[in-house]
Amino acid sequence: MELGYATLVQLIQQMFDLPAEQRMALDGRFKYFQRLHLPAQANVGRQRAVYDGEAVLQTALAFQLLDCGVRPASAAATVLHQWPAIADALRDAWANQIRAGPRSGPFLGIAPRALDGLGHRGARPPGWCGVLTKADLIAWCDDATAEQILIVHLPRFVAAVVNGLDRVSPGDGLAMRTWLAGGRSRATRRGQR
Repeated sequence: MELGYATLVQLIQQMFDLPAEQRMALDGRFKYFQRLHLPAQANVGRQRAVYDGEAVLQTALAFQLLDCGVRPASAAATVLHQWPAIADALRDAWANQIRAGPRSGPFLGIAPRALDGLGHRGARPPGWCGVLTKADLIAWCDDATAEQILIVHLPRFVAAVVNGLDRVSPGDGLAMRTWLAGGRSRATRRGQR
């Protein structure tokens, strides 16, 4: 799967039901994420940017965190610093969605600690980020001393990405399903990643 910038923007608009009038603001957020090196392949100089499955998921997750109120710099830092664990959790979420239905986990838990950034410059990851199971969430609910966390239901998120791709770029939804099922992009198979 290889998406161009315009298709990736359409996917984000589709996922979050954003009207066309917000395209300029959305472009601004994309450019800001690119300055923060999210996704890693976004800075290609004068060449046309092409986004593989991993880059699409990284970008979509960063926008999901934005939609939940996480600052852009923290959203990018979270995705970049936690990506190996998040990528595994997204694959698990896809497998669980198929096997157990959309009410299964895993979940991504984030303690944004937005006020930690007061008076500081630069992108810092949030206070805590981790992949949670239903049992972890129940234990968190029972712990009166646990800090507040933001929860992203990963099966629902993955379904939104795949369904959005089916709408904006038929065929790429299947490619994303393959990536989530453990397949590799062409670039990965060629050893370019």
